[in-house]
Parts: sequence; C-alpha cells; structure tokens
Amino acid sequence: MHRMAKVTKSESVRFVVHVKPHASRIAVERSSCNLTIKLTASPQKGLANRQLLEIIAKELKIAKSCINVVSGHKSRNKLIEIAGITEKQLNAWRIKI
Repeated sequence: MHRMAKVTKSESVRFVVHVKPHASRIAVERSSCNLTIKLTASPQKGLANRQLLEIIAKELKIAKSCINVVSGHKSRNKLIEIAGITEKQLNAWRIKI
C-alpha cells in the first residue's frame, strides 16, 4: 500500500492523483487512500494537465508555479509535487474533501 503523501528533501510534498478527463463537471473526490480529480478538459495538448494544476492551486490557495507533475504526463495516474506546503497542510486539505 502506498502512502498518500511523502515529504521530499527539498521541502516539498509528493502525492498520487487519479485524473478522469472529459468529465461532465469538475470534482475532487477522496476514497480511502486515493485522490481522484474529474476534469472537463481534454487530455490533448496538455489541457487536462493544465486544468489539474489550476484546480490543485485553487483548492490549496497556492500559486500554480509551486505545483509540478513529476510523472504520468500522459497517464491518468500522476505523481504531483508541491513546493512550499507541509504534509500536514496537504492532509488537512484531504480531510475537507
């Protein structure tokens, strides 16, 4: 079983998110250890990745420049890294979902 979040040496937090493009509405959902974000954008030309970063930034009230897709650019399962927040802050956000 994977941990939801991991603090890296550079004071950033990494976590896995499952993305569902072409959804009828934008939604952020949590089930057990998984975080799913439904996107209205298409995966072509990186539109879904851009919308994903915008949603995470808005939810956490941070700049988009603090968020990076580390792996899974062309996959529905993505490893996200966020600089400038702690694991505690990330978990507080997850509890609200």
